[in-house]
Amino acid sequence: MPPKWYWPIDPSNVPKIVVEPPGPKAQEIIKMDESLIMQSFGRWYPLVIQRGYGPVIEDVDGNLYIDFNAGIAS
Repeated sequence: MPPKWYWPIDPSNVPKIVVEPPGPKAQEIIKMDESLIMQSFGRWYPLVIQRGYGPVIEDVDGNLYIDFNAGIAS
């Protein structure tokens, strides 16, 4: 049995756009974020990540992306 955090991904389903980004959940979080975070910190793009596994990330609206930035800061 895989660990509880295991997230099997079918590579043929990536990328997968369920709703046009940023989706409604992401927009809600970004709006709240803008009211709480100082204005000198800005988002480069409206992406709110829920989870990731390997090179795949999922946003809060269920869209799947290939993360080409993984390791850029390591």
